[in-house]
Amino acid sequence: MDPVSHSRAEGLLLLLAALAIAVLCAIVTLTVVSRWFDWLLIPDEVLLVRELMVAVILLPLAAVTARRLHIAVTLFTGRIAGRCRRQLARLGGAVGLLFVGLLLWAGIRNLAGAVATGEYHDGEMQLPVFVAQAVYVLGLGACCLRLVVQLVRPEADRDDPGPGP
Repeated sequence: MDPVSHSRAEGLLLLLAALAIAVLCAIVTLTVVSRWFDWLLIPDEVLLVRELMVAVILLPLAAVTARRLHIAVTLFTGRIAGRCRRQLARLGGAVGLLFVGLLLWAGIRNLAGAVATGEYHDGEMQLPVFVAQAVYVLGLGACCLRLVVQLVRPEADRDDPGPGP
């Protein structure tokens, strides 16, 4: 596997995020059209859109990390020599792993609590809370794994680590 490209699992997460965008667009379109006719086709549409946004944002995170396509300001790092830039990329990866790991830990705790209590959202559909939390944990877990791979495998570094860690 090319260390800079994403894995099949990350590709699957990208596909799921794209499907979530398509479903989200369909929900919003149907809601706008149905309100124009003064109908209510989709109950709890705001909740559905909110839950789908979790998938849209977090599922592609590991693939974005694999390609080092995070938004970055390279005003100073662009002028630094390659070796120092690689060390800064490793430092950024370690700090990122710390932050994403803490978010993942909190997400796992929230997911376990939601599963244990059987929480669900108020509304007509009574959607379970754990679904979006499981997507949250899946997305952040994949990102953590990718950050670990980038820190452990020095061959994953290029001469130019790109715009971000």
